[in-house]
Amino acid sequence: MNEHATNTDITAESATLAPGTRVRICGKPIGVTLNRSTGTVVEPDVWEGYYIIRLDVPALYHHADGREERIQILREASDNLSILPSLAD
Repeated sequence: MNEHATNTDITAESATLAPGTRVRICGKPIGVTLNRSTGTVVEPDVWEGYYIIRLDVPALYHHADGREERIQILREASDNLSILPSLAD
């Protein structure tokens, strides 16, 4: 793969993502402020089409009562994920 390739044409929506796959979260998750939009697939979620993502940098979750919490794990839909090229490619 070209070392300057981008991830814009590689979507996760139609793929099955294996644990360890590097991804970029597209868009803004509701109630979450991302400090970095990249992470690694941990496993498929029990909800079909969703994955558990370990974020590279903790995000900030905004509770409805105004509290904030740092989170490292996020559930995200496959249509909101782009697959990042492997460093080995």
